[in-house]
Order: sequence, then C-alpha cells, then structure tokens
Amino acid sequence: MSVLHDEGCDAWMETASGRKILLGRPPDPAEIDLEDIAHSLSRQCRFAGHTLGHYSVAEHSVLVSFAAPAFVALEALMHDAHEAYIGDITAPVKAALRGLDDGIVFSLGALEDRMEAAVRERFGLTVDHNAEVAIKAADMKALAAERAAMLPRTGRHDWRVPYVWPEGVPRPLLGIPAHDARNLFVCRYYEAATGRGCRCDLPAHDELRDLGDRLALMRPGR
Repeated sequence: MSVLHDEGCDAWMETASGRKILLGRPPDPAEIDLEDIAHSLSRQCRFAGHTLGHYSVAEHSVLVSFAAPAFVALEALMHDAHEAYIGDITAPVKAALRGLDDGIVFSLGALEDRMEAAVRERFGLTVDHNAEVAIKAADMKALAAERAAMLPRTGRHDWRVPYVWPEGVPRPLLGIPAHDARNLFVCRYYEAATGRGCRCDLPAHDELRDLGDRLALMRPGR
C-alpha cells in the first residue's frame, strides 16, 4: 500500500488496487473495495506484532464474525474494515494519546468515524445499539482466545477484560498466512452477505467457525 498525501484537508492515499482514497475529506464510498480491505487487513498484525506468529486483523475479523450472532455476522466481519485505510492503532496507544491530548484522540476518532461511514455506505451495513453490543461482546470473546493462542507470556498482567480463556482447556490454534487470511476474509464476506454456505476449501474456515461457536457460549469471567 502506498501512502501519498497533499497538505491539510487534501490528504489522500493510494490502495493496493490503485484507488485514490480521500482521508482529509469524506471519501467516495464507491472507491471502498472489498479486495483492498482484505489485502490490507491480512497483512496487518494484531497486538502491534507482539505475537507468537503472524496473526492478522483479517483473521481476527473472521473469528469475530463467527463468534457474533448470525444477525450481525456481516457487520462483525467488517467492524475493523476502516483499519485498511488508517491502520490498526492499538487500544493502549489510544489510551496513551488520551492521556497526552484529548484533541488528538478526538481527531483520530473523527477520522475513524469518517472511514467507518464510508465502509457502511459502500456495503449497506446498518449498526444499531443492539448490534454494537453484540459485536463488542464477540470482539472481547475473540480477544480471550487470541491472548491464549498468540501472546507468548499471557497471564502475567491483568488486562481487565470481561472474558478469559478457561484454565485447563487447550489453547486454540490461530495464525494463518496472509494470503490465506485474505482469501478467507473474502469468502466469509460472501457467506455472511448471502447467508449461503462457503465454498472456501481452507481448513482455517471450519476451524475458526468451530472456535467461534465455542466463543459464542462463553460467559464473562471464564
């Protein structure tokens, strides 16, 4: 992905497919592209890369979509799609920025809202309060599995999160190559958008679906 920009509100970027996406102004939703999103998210690693192996935002998004109720599966898949254009800024970094300057966090939030709005318009997504609650819960459940699977020394520090991977239960297997994560993201999109079965032959599809089913049953604190 090439990042190009002019001064001030004319800031823009060029995507992997060659599209020009405005950042300093509301982007044209028609320029938001599924393949661009899948390409970018499959190459961005969660937790700023501090994982046992490559674990992408794309794979995370697929897991969240499987852990979420069916009525928000598509919206859950796309909940981080805006990061294809502004990057995955970790929660601790956002918290640190808030401590330094609320204005920076406000501006970052405005940019996120702008890109999220373009993504939602492009793909016809509607996220009301109930959907937001359901997606957030699925996101936090996925985090519990990700900590257990991908962080080398997890458990040493209290993250103060609502869901924890159960003690004594084997850690889930996560972390697939970027090109597989890209293809899986696209496959899951069409599966969630149409309600039809996926023709994806990647083993990770069924593995993430099964893990998502387990996470859907998880209760806070365990």
